[in-house]
Amino acid sequence: MQYSEPILRQRLIIEGEYEGACPRQDQAIEYIEELSNRLGMTIVRGPFVGDWANQGIPKFGDGWEAYAIWAESGIHIYAWDVETQGPLMTFEIYTCKKFNLEETVEFTKEFFGLVTIAYTEVVPPLQVTAM
Repeated sequence: MQYSEPILRQRLIIEGEYEGACPRQDQAIEYIEELSNRLGMTIVRGPFVGDWANQGIPKFGDGWEAYAIWAESGIHIYAWDVETQGPLMTFEIYTCKKFNLEETVEFTKEFFGLVTIAYTEVVPPLQVTAM
């Protein structure tokens, strides 16, 4: 396959802990919509949110999964409250469009009221050219 331009890939992983009850599923939808607007991403499917991981297996904690597909790639969120791990949220953002990492992390922290947060970019944004 031939590409006319290099393909940009930017990935961000965020983990944070919240206080109190697990954030509501409707908050995930609002967050994804607002983040999409802030980053200039185009939602083509979703946002979707549910408790799919616990269907048909023993429940291991309260929580949910959410995702949206962007024309520019997508976002996944996992939220749960497990005694052994604490109240935790994980965000995975994968794009083919450059975005500001620090602004995304700060928005995420403020939106969900995260009391601790850690993040990493999958280094560096890779420029891949097909041969």
